[in-house]
Amino acid sequence: TVHMISKVLKEYVPKLSNHGFLRIHQSHFINLNYVRSHSKGDHVVTMSDGSQVSVSRQNKDDFVREMAKRSM
Repeated sequence: TVHMISKVLKEYVPKLSNHGFLRIHQSHFINLNYVRSHSKGDHVVTMSDGSQVSVSRQNKDDFVREMAKRSM
């Protein structure tokens, strides 16, 4: 589902982080519960609906860390 918002994403980081969301790119938040797979080589996340989202180099380490927590 796509939601249009009029605020900058950084305002939502504290609110959404506690609910399974992670900012993976300047313009993308994802719900980690809906990640189907991710490619380490090109830093692309495939969501449960088949959509693909790029993970920025800046957010890659946070994403990998969060996914590792979920696979334990």
